[in-house]
Amino acid sequence: MDLAYLKTLTLLYIEDDASTIESYLPILQLLFAKITIAQNYDEAMRCYNDTTPHLILVDISLGGLSGMEIVKEIRSDNFAIPIVFLTGHSDTNYLLEATNLHIDGYIIKPLTLNKLEKAMNNCLRRIASEAKVYLDSNTHYDINTTKLIHNSVEIHLGKKEAQLLSLFVKHRDRVFSKEEIEFAIWNDTSVSDTTIKSLIASLRKKIGKDRVVNINRIGWKIHIE
Repeated sequence: MDLAYLKTLTLLYIEDDASTIESYLPILQLLFAKITIAQNYDEAMRCYNDTTPHLILVDISLGGLSGMEIVKEIRSDNFAIPIVFLTGHSDTNYLLEATNLHIDGYIIKPLTLNKLEKAMNNCLRRIASEAKVYLDSNTHYDINTTKLIHNSVEIHLGKKEAQLLSLFVKHRDRVFSKEEIEFAIWNDTSVSDTTIKSLIASLRKKIGKDRVVNINRIGWKIHIE
């Protein structure tokens, strides 16, 4: 996958030092068209939940709550998203713990374009490997292209069907409530229970009735064989 593909992706950059952000942002903008910045835990989690970034770059030693703790929280929800740590030489004791979080690399400060490109190549490999999610032996969904393929034939998905299926497969172990689905698909617009249930029913027609599981009084999740 070419580095130019990064221009289509959103980066969440988590850093608490304003001068560092100002210094590194021009380098990041060479590879990414859209960058969301968070300077603490609350901002990081809000940006992660609201913008659904494609990649995360995080300072391992944030003031207050460490970058490690933020990554642990994100990994508990999403195992697939590529994550790279920014680290100083003095942070090496953290790196052994970081390997258990299945990160995609680390960049020793100062950040340079060459270091960033090398780290992003690892991320692109993960994105390529995670893109195709097999619902069963004959059916897969490509997160990047939002195409549903059954026996080599594309099954058309409406925009909201694709958004819902992407939400489910990116967080395949998570149960989504009505409110979470409403926010993810309709943003700030309130919709009825009937509208959400109708969307789920139409998606079930495309991927199989038993593929979207209802967890009584909690919500819905994807079932992948």
